[in-house]
Amino acid sequence: MNRRRKTPAALEQFEQLRVAEQRRRQEARAIELERQAANAELHAAREALVEGLTREAEDPAAQQRFEEAQRKAAQPWPERIEASERRVKLATGDVARFVHENLDVIGAEMRANAEEAAANYRAALEAVLLRSGELAAVDGLWTSILSYHGSATAREMRPLGLEHLARDVKRALQNPVPVPMPRMMGGGAIEPDQAEVAA
Repeated sequence: MNRRRKTPAALEQFEQLRVAEQRRRQEARAIELERQAANAELHAAREALVEGLTREAEDPAAQQRFEEAQRKAAQPWPERIEASERRVKLATGDVARFVHENLDVIGAEMRANAEEAAANYRAALEAVLLRSGELAAVDGLWTSILSYHGSATAREMRPLGLEHLARDVKRALQNPVPVPMPRMMGGGAIEPDQAEVAA
């Protein structure tokens, strides 16, 4: 009995196609580097051979290296490079075609991620504001305790310097948090809860 193959989600398919494209680019780059290395090796082998012949010293090993370098450099590098570039274009075309045909599906899958990221950002700001308030409360309690001890409170307790941070966070919370979605897909923002900001 044939089992129906489960189709990956659109984002997974996009990532697979993009990885394949990146692999083709890496292959093309490797061929170009290989060509450069072959040319450099031929140049070095030729120089070594000419140097030996100049001294009228026969060097079979140098002759062998030169012949091997010639064989490497004589490969059809322009054709190999052109073929690799074509493979890159085909892979890029596969990604572009998939995005064009499945943008709505990708957008639907991305929306949840985008809204979650925006909500997490806002929650992080709220957490910073809350924790800075807790630090200030501990600082204030120490100030109160030391006032009964007769210590020089201003010298005993370092300034927390949280006023600017708290002010900036409050200002950020007063603004909508952008949801990273294209405008054509209804990208918007998570509006601030004015009651929470005031608190």
